[in-house]
Amino acid sequence: MILVPFLTLLHLFAFVCPEIVTAFIIQRHGDRMPYHQIQSLPPFENIGQLVQKGANRLEHLGKQIKERYNETLLSDLEYEDQEYAFYATYSERAKMSAQAFARGLFPPGTGPVDPETGEPIFNQLQQLVPIDSCLGDKEYMLLGATACPKGMRIINTRQNNHANRLIYKPNKDLISKLATQTKNSVNGLEILDVIDSLLSLHALGLDLPQGMTENDLEKYKKLFDETFLYYFPTSDPDLCNASLGMFANYLYTSLDKKPSQRLKLHYFNGHDYSLVPMLGCLGVNLTENVGYASMVVIEIHKRTNGPTDVDGLDLEFYHALHPSDTEPLKLERFYPKQCPAEICNMRSFIVNFPHARDSSPSEWFYSKCGFVTPLNNVWFLVGTILAASLLAVGAIAFLASVLYCLHNLYRRKTDWKIN
Repeated sequence: MILVPFLTLLHLFAFVCPEIVTAFIIQRHGDRMPYHQIQSLPPFENIGQLVQKGANRLEHLGKQIKERYNETLLSDLEYEDQEYAFYATYSERAKMSAQAFARGLFPPGTGPVDPETGEPIFNQLQQLVPIDSCLGDKEYMLLGATACPKGMRIINTRQNNHANRLIYKPNKDLISKLATQTKNSVNGLEILDVIDSLLSLHALGLDLPQGMTENDLEKYKKLFDETFLYYFPTSDPDLCNASLGMFANYLYTSLDKKPSQRLKLHYFNGHDYSLVPMLGCLGVNLTENVGYASMVVIEIHKRTNGPTDVDGLDLEFYHALHPSDTEPLKLERFYPKQCPAEICNMRSFIVNFPHARDSSPSEWFYSKCGFVTPLNNVWFLVGTILAASLLAVGAIAFLASVLYCLHNLYRRKTDWKIN
């Protein structure tokens, strides 16, 4: 009698005990040089390039992630391309950041060894990890709303219709002061470029324009955060479909495989405009821009005796918005609005994205992202009909000409025989 309740309790414990099967990490690049010249300062080189501080921060965070998954996803010492995937956008700072993070995951002592000689293939047993540039689907996934026509229409509409009233007029004096101190044009989105460069210079300990104080910089940062977040209205379903739709598709299709075919780790390195819309659309209330090397971590778990198919998997969401380059990594768990329950099942999460289960993301491209397919482009159809009509007329005319020539030839032969 005692044994039955005990076995039942053991069974329930086994069901709720999660086993991590894979993780997705989406991260902003590390500290970089400004990517916009300040006209009141001498020109600086290496515009937008990753700096050593940024590389160190990424490597440090890679080591922290390795410690987190050392007994699970990263239990194998050697890199295997069938188990790990690293992606970055086309920018050099993102590619270099991904490489620095990978160096933290696979530090010296984890590289491959020649099976015949027992000697390391690379010096210091350093594992060199290939970083793929995001192309096609994955690029749109990381660039989100800024790469989708629908997303850019939303951003441009906010720029044209409301930005002047809500952002620029209330801060007219501050913006005028910014223009005076930097001697830069600060119209519209140029404000973001100029302030971002000032913040980068300050973070690297480089000189600011003459007369600019810490108090000025603090006000500029507040203006930057207010403006940047304004352009990503994460309550807008169109923007969120543009920002999250492709990722939801990638998430589902990556897991909709046999357990033995699933990768252990998917890593993506992008930009602040990769993370901000994603976090906002997941329900995270941001009051400022994300810092360098900020990350979103999505862990995929399965219950020990639960189903192994993709709908039987559970998701756990974490973020680190301003990770230190020296302190231990602190991942804060959050619950997305698409699946706010303690246990977020894949089926519950993915139902919010109509095309997430498609084997091809084409529907997302055309209906959610806003790219025009030939089948829904009116002008393309009109042009196609006209071209087909012209070809048909041409073909008929050609055929008529051939028949006319044959007819004349036949008549001439007949006339010759009669004569």
